[in-house]
Order: sequence, then structure tokens, then C-alpha cells
Amino acid sequence: MSVRRGRVHPLVPLLMLSVPYLFTTLLPDVPGLALCSGLIRIAGGVLLCTSVHWTPVRKIVGVVLSVVAPAVAGIVWRETTVAPAGDTPALVANLVVLAVVAGTSAWLWRSRRG
Repeated sequence: MSVRRGRVHPLVPLLMLSVPYLFTTLLPDVPGLALCSGLIRIAGGVLLCTSVHWTPVRKIVGVVLSVVAPAVAGIVWRETTVAPAGDTPALVANLVVLAVVAGTSAWLWRSRRG
């Protein structure tokens, strides 16, 4: 049985998942950046899921940790009263989520096939 060769370099979906979140963390007040970042991250998740470089379980874990969990955390932060007031707690929360996304991308990079 031959393994199907991937059409997209394995680094592309990982960069699409992590780099846009970095920009939205560093530039939170740029209008439209969050929407563009979200769309790019969704496209990165789709490329990750269609890639031949990871097993299905790793694809699911990667999408959940790098797309779904940050989105849910952002919604909970904005729409509930659990978030403390001020810019510093928001920055710390964004940096923690960025670390999770970057760590997930690094884990996926190290665990890819051939």
C-alpha cells in the first residue's frame, strides 16, 4: 500500500492556525483583523483535517486545541462575568491561549508522519 503524498507542506496549516492568533493578540484594536484571523484559522483547520501528514486522532486534537478551545474561551471571556476588568488580565489570557495554540502547533509538527 502506498501512502498518498500531501499537496500542501505540513507547515502551512500549522502556520495558518498559529500566526493569525499572534497578530490579533499583538494588534487587538485593528478593525476586521479578528474576522480575518478567524477565517484564516478555519482554513488552517480544514487544511489540517485534509492533510495526510497526521493521524485522524491528532487532527481532531489539533483542531480542538487550536481552533475550538480558543474560540470558546473568547466567547466565555466576552459574554460572561468571569473575566476580571482591565487590559492586563485580557492580555494574560490572550498570551495563555497563544501559548496553547503555539504548543499545539509544535506538537503537531513533531508528531507528523514522514
